[in-house]
Amino acid sequence: MKVEVLHARYPDEDCDVLVVIDGIPQKEADITYVDVDPGRGYTAEDWNESTDWESQPERGHTPAFAAAVAGAYADGRDSKYVEKD
Repeated sequence: MKVEVLHARYPDEDCDVLVVIDGIPQKEADITYVDVDPGRGYTAEDWNESTDWESQPERGHTPAFAAAVAGAYADGRDSKYVEKD
């Protein structure tokens, strides 16, 4: 299987993600996308809220994806751009 992902960010706005599997573009409704971006503008409280939100079982992440998201948030917590309390 070949998976291709295009992430396009509009300057200072949102992002679009296109996923193509074996040459077939996937419908947006079939794609789970989590953006972990420990850039400027986050306080520790904001970061923790985002982490908690993405950790909720209601989000419906598979165990492997949930573990990857949790790891990315844990790594991002130490970013010099996330303001510490």
